[in-house]
Amino acid sequence: MRATVEFITPLIASTMLKDNGHNRKLSDVARDKYAEAMTRGAWIQNGAPIILSGDTLLDGQHRLSAVQKTGIGRAT
Repeated sequence: MRATVEFITPLIASTMLKDNGHNRKLSDVARDKYAEAMTRGAWIQNGAPIILSGDTLLDGQHRLSAVQKTGIGRAT
């Protein structure tokens, strides 16, 4: 296992979300809550990882979708 802190741009978020068929249905409420915090500059890095298995996204779809929506890159 390898963990790194990466800066996620909207393009990287889109790539990670491309084949996101393994997660539950996206919650617009959760995504919008994260996007609003990002827009206000209130988003903090809290240690919650984006989890991938190869190219398959296992955890982080709402955070990545918020990055896509705002167009604001984030360290994650």
